[in-house]
Amino acid sequence: MFGQPPMTEQVYNVTENEDEKMLKSNFPLFYEALVQARYIPDAKMEMIYGIKRALSGISNHYQNALLGVPQTEKEWDRCIEEQLQFFKAKKVPFVWYVDDEASPEFKQKLISHGFKNEGTFRGVMGELDQPIPFSNLPEGYTLERVVDETGLREFVALICQTFSIPDREAYFKAMKRAAETDPPQMYHWVARKKGKVVSALSTMIHGNLVSFWNGATLSDERRHGLSSALRQMALRDAISRGCTYGASYLMAEGMAFGICSKLGFETRWCFNAFTSPPLF
Repeated sequence: MFGQPPMTEQVYNVTENEDEKMLKSNFPLFYEALVQARYIPDAKMEMIYGIKRALSGISNHYQNALLGVPQTEKEWDRCIEEQLQFFKAKKVPFVWYVDDEASPEFKQKLISHGFKNEGTFRGVMGELDQPIPFSNLPEGYTLERVVDETGLREFVALICQTFSIPDREAYFKAMKRAAETDPPQMYHWVARKKGKVVSALSTMIHGNLVSFWNGATLSDERRHGLSSALRQMALRDAISRGCTYGASYLMAEGMAFGICSKLGFETRWCFNAFTSPPLF
């Protein structure tokens, strides 16, 4: 069972000018959770060329990452080539995140090395200063927090199916560890239809900020309000644990942006995702 944790005592005092900084500092925490599961012995997060590199060993682009632009322009090509060789040796693909306002020349360097620009992501956030509404679910649906291994395996199966993560056991290990730390790094939530998991979501609480991860719903179960209901349930839980701000990281055209907008979240940070070329 995943036990009830004590409320964290670390608190952020956020001003409007600090929103982007807060989103940026929170984003790598997901990768830290993946790395700390130690799916492979040399999984780690480290600084190289002045940027962060996260190796989880899970075979999916978005489970291994580089965050930022190397400090010295003359090192750009060498840094890019080294990262391609590093992840090739580990036999995993990766994603390179770059601020939307970062150097266009560096982004073009990535493309010239075979990376694919997957578009603009949004970091959205808002103050949790209003009552969170309750959505009415269609008959036959239920919501719950995942509290045992059986439920977690069902949760992970949906996530891996949705995001094409082949290493299901690896992702299970990472999500299990994140839920069992003290206090938990992550909480996992599911919607069921007649007992079957059809929608899923994770929250990560750090200080007084709660962020959303792992949002997934079966294609034929979308537009039933399940994602909204899960987010509302998770936010009420986070508020009860002392959270006063909520955040999410979204593809600009994704349905979740509309859901987050209704919760009062606004775009505070934009960044680009470049996926690595075939490495093996």
